[in-house]
Parts: sequence; C-alpha cells; structure tokens
Amino acid sequence: MEYDNDVSAADVILDSVYVNGETRQAENMELNTATYGAGRCGGGSLPEIMRCNGVCGVVSYS
Repeated sequence: MEYDNDVSAADVILDSVYVNGETRQAENMELNTATYGAGRCGGGSLPEIMRCNGVCGVVSYS
C-alpha cells in the first residue's frame, strides 16, 4: 500500500489487507517507510499508523 499524506493531520490506520487468499498484517510487513519516529519519517517501528508519505508492504525483488 502506498500513502500520500498531503494534509498534516491526516493519518491512515492500516490493520491488515487480504491478498491472494492470505491476510497480511501491517505490523508484520518487511517495509514501512510511512511511520514517524526518532524525529523523522521512516524512523519508527512497524506500527499500523501511516503518518508520512511512504509505503507499507513486502520488499519485491525483480
């Protein structure tokens, strides 16, 4: 999932998504650049709240 936060007070809470017959929990994704922590975007852990522009998902190697 990709999120474009164009309003400072607009955050997205992503609990899970259902893809190809499988439930994927946001807090278990390999990549989450939309978190906020340590004073910067991308600096947080892997929570469900997307506060910054970024992506939450599985790293794709192609």
